[in-house]
Amino acid sequence: MATTTQPTERAFNTPTPIGETLHRVDDASARFGVSRSTWWRWVQEGYAPKPFRPSPGVTVWRSSDLDAFMAKIIAAGAEK
Repeated sequence: MATTTQPTERAFNTPTPIGETLHRVDDASARFGVSRSTWWRWVQEGYAPKPFRPSPGVTVWRSSDLDAFMAKIIAAGAEK
């Protein structure tokens, strides 16, 4: 008998608007010039945006979240 699991809040976040580009970890980390392990550490520390999980085993980031994160980094650099 197969068992099913209920989705958790962490596994399934809010839906993505139609037409928004989604990026896997390799794309997200390359966009910021860091390794995958650094990217995941940033996510765990709350520095980088939280991922969106459209289905089990698939983790992506919305373009809008990555754009906002880039703007935050640029603004922080401009303040120095």
